[in-house]
Amino acid sequence: MSGDLVKVMYYRELRNLINRVKIIGLNSSGILFGGVVRDDIIGTHYRKLFIDKKLDFGKYWDYNYDIETRNRLIIPKDIDIFFRGENNTTLFINEVRKLAMKFNGNVSVTINSNPNHINYTTNCPFLKHKTLHLFLIVGNSLTQSGIRLHLNIDIIEIDSNRNGMDNLRYITEVNRLEPPFFNTDFLSNIFITERSNSMIITRMSNCTGTPLDEMVFSNKMQFSAKIITDIINMRTYLVSKIDYFNAEYINCYRILKMVDRNFYWNILNIPFKFIDVKDIIEKEINDKCCICLDEIIVTEETKKDFDYLVELNTNKKKSNYLHSGCFLSYLRKEQKTRYIDETTGKIECRCPFRNLFNFRDCYKEVEYI
Repeated sequence: MSGDLVKVMYYRELRNLINRVKIIGLNSSGILFGGVVRDDIIGTHYRKLFIDKKLDFGKYWDYNYDIETRNRLIIPKDIDIFFRGENNTTLFINEVRKLAMKFNGNVSVTINSNPNHINYTTNCPFLKHKTLHLFLIVGNSLTQSGIRLHLNIDIIEIDSNRNGMDNLRYITEVNRLEPPFFNTDFLSNIFITERSNSMIITRMSNCTGTPLDEMVFSNKMQFSAKIITDIINMRTYLVSKIDYFNAEYINCYRILKMVDRNFYWNILNIPFKFIDVKDIIEKEINDKCCICLDEIIVTEETKKDFDYLVELNTNKKKSNYLHSGCFLSYLRKEQKTRYIDETTGKIECRCPFRNLFNFRDCYKEVEYI
């Protein structure tokens, strides 16, 4: 008697779950934004490249198969969605609950009055934010417990409390408002996805809070193409302009979300960058990691001993090199420290040499031409 093996791939199932939730959201008149749109642009591009190369689909989910198209496997950590109508939010949550019940799962909802890591509700007082927590189990049988999937869905919706705003202004503001609500963090997050009649379209938002909102159509399309090229090459710019007490705490949180991951991003206008040692050409590095104090000596002969390094440039005079793992560990701790600088009176993030990162000023280096 031979037994049949039931094989469940976690990331394939998670991708399928995300796709189903996206469709439910779009069919409920929702607007997708943030990482879920950005990662869909990336994944679709590299999936097509994978197909064009006529590669083996049996190895599609193998992380080490065909490095050139590895970004086909990128998956967002959560889903951000905006609803203008409360009835649309209710419809969406009910449909997600039905999906969860099919897989012995459940849904819970938490209300977030003013989440530090999003801040959309701070800029727009007639927005409110809740998080839907979706749990379900796939691949379970009489002998197998299956795999538990978890997905967080951040829901932004209109708050009927108008905060003293007159009726005409309220209606005007609500009708024109769309993600990211004039509060873009990275240029890679300026795109939104919505259903228009029978078509699902992805386009640049009209509420980015950057000079893009005022650009003429031709210039906007040219710049849009440049941003998409950067996105599929995992490059972007920090454009957040927030400058209140905990701005650097929030900026550092957002930066960590972009760089502390398998598919890390190269943020082009912050004072540090990750470098792949294999890409270093005609340059030798002789430095010491200021965190672990080990020497970093990179030559053609020693490249094989290194993977990624961080090039730090906070003193504007000389670059310092650190192990990527050491630096990320340091940055996580520094962000949680919430150090308050006596000069600025605000939370600041400091580099290992105690220079301020000044993430709040990085947007000034972006050229919109």
